[in-house]
Amino acid sequence: MAEIAISSSGEKVESPVVQNFGRAPYFALLDESGEFNVYANPGLDAMGGAGVKAAQSVVNAGVKTVITGKVGPRAEDVLKEAEIQVFVCEDSISVKDAFEFYKNGKLQRLF
Repeated sequence: MAEIAISSSGEKVESPVVQNFGRAPYFALLDESGEFNVYANPGLDAMGGAGVKAAQSVVNAGVKTVITGKVGPRAEDVLKEAEIQVFVCEDSISVKDAFEFYKNGKLQRLF
């Protein structure tokens, strides 16, 4: 089971992190060993409630931590209720680098 979901612009570990959690095209799922999977964000094309759909999808994936840029208030409520930690990072770094920063304690915890 994946431990971490990172909002991603693409399907590779070299893809940049996306700042808008709810509108990220993909979520990269990783475990502590770095095993990598990716899935399309079901909230991406939603007319409304994109963040909630995205948040529910990571809850359903069983993750414990999200790495992204920003999270809207309704998505934040879903993630907090599920006791998922959220860390923020810059969108100019890759999914791989974000994961390494997280492992090394270099990301700021949002909640």
